[in-house]
Amino acid sequence: MYFFVVQGVQTKGKVDVIHDLLFHGKMERADFKSANKYSHYFGDDLSQPVLLTRSGSFVPQLFKPGNSLVVTQNVFSEINNKVKVLGAVAEPKKLINCWLPAGDTSYLWSNKYSFLKNRPDKVLEWSPNDPKLFDDFPLCYELVAFNAATDPSNEKEIELHIKFKKNDLINIKKNVSKVNMEKYPLSWCGAPILRFDLYEILKKYIDQDYFEIVEISI
Repeated sequence: MYFFVVQGVQTKGKVDVIHDLLFHGKMERADFKSANKYSHYFGDDLSQPVLLTRSGSFVPQLFKPGNSLVVTQNVFSEINNKVKVLGAVAEPKKLINCWLPAGDTSYLWSNKYSFLKNRPDKVLEWSPNDPKLFDDFPLCYELVAFNAATDPSNEKEIELHIKFKKNDLINIKKNVSKVNMEKYPLSWCGAPILRFDLYEILKKYIDQDYFEIVEISI
């Protein structure tokens, strides 16, 4: 069975840290204060939303603000017309009035964002919240994955070894259960892993500038 691993990337000259943060953003779970608890996984209580900090000037149909993939309501509905995937509501906590296409470095010459020239990684923390953007923010859902990295199954007969070309800081090597990987349309094991049928639905929403996709067979 075929799967597709989807990971956000940063590249020199096109998608630097500021573009990455504005496109994907960051998220946290409303029911946890720990910075390490920012994603829901299969079996968790989904009654509490995840909270997003990101650009509100441009919201893509699919983005990755943490471990999870987040999609807009129309994409979530399209998925569930064909494949059953659980979702948790993703709400904005802070929205930045700034959007820059990949490769655009005009923020370095903008008076509004000149403070980011030396610390572009602080774009979400240091930029002001813009309440006007909340009214037009689309309803979004975090796609809830099965956590293959913490799977308690005794049958872990497959070794995943995933390397990324654009993001060489991530090297996934983990034993997983073949049965459970095939059972769930979306798993997480260092990165989101989409079963072929879910990937077929989502591939048109995956921006190639901001994601790298690795195909694997189990």
